[in-house]
Amino acid sequence: MEVRNCPRCGKVFVYTGFNLCPACRREEEELFERVEAFLRSHPGANLEEVAEGTGIAKEIILDFIRSGRLVTTLKADGLLRCEICGRPIDQGRICKECAGQLKRGLVKEKTPQAPPERKEGATWREHRLHIADLLKEKAGEADRRRSEKK
Repeated sequence: MEVRNCPRCGKVFVYTGFNLCPACRREEEELFERVEAFLRSHPGANLEEVAEGTGIAKEIILDFIRSGRLVTTLKADGLLRCEICGRPIDQGRICKECAGQLKRGLVKEKTPQAPPERKEGATWREHRLHIADLLKEKAGEADRRRSEKK
């Protein structure tokens, strides 16, 4: 039995596969149902209209989009950006191209390879591929592309 603190209210709860405690999870489901009901009665509404019509913060609605729950009924209209390259996306946190690159990198790592030779005096950090390094590299490439377009 794993016990966690709810990131929203801070209460301790038994983890059952959901990151929120049961009370906060119920509250989130009620918010989602309000957004969904509004979208059923106002098809084609944008984020501003949904936020005003339901009284729910835009960030909460964007979280529903990021998680893929509102993809078919509400598009992010460029409000969501890939966290690696900055391209507009409709859902999730990264675009398909960056996800494919990450996947190829991870799959490549799974193939059996000889361990890299250790340099004399090198630390273990110098021999590992870090996702943070990849993200920094991608951000630098995106910045270079933007500056070249100007």
